[in-house]
Amino acid sequence: MSIDNVVSDFKCYPNPSNEQFILSWTDNKIKSLEIFNSYGQKIDEFNLDFSPKIVNTYEYKEGFYLLKVNFGNENSFFYVKHIVKH
Repeated sequence: MSIDNVVSDFKCYPNPSNEQFILSWTDNKIKSLEIFNSYGQKIDEFNLDFSPKIVNTYEYKEGFYLLKVNFGNENSFFYVKHIVKH
């Protein structure tokens, strides 16, 4: 499977979100997730052992975040996530 197929298979919803978001995927090569704020600082990380994965964002500030999705073979891609606080 190519990286393009894996990227198109990866889902993050709802986007924007306010208290949590859900990650889903079917490719078992996806291993972990790192979350970076708009300053490029890593604020969270998770092992992605099963799909779907619920990520709580109660302590996140409003803004845009980069989700770095990592594969076991050192490849990765970025996904932009918008967090909205009410």
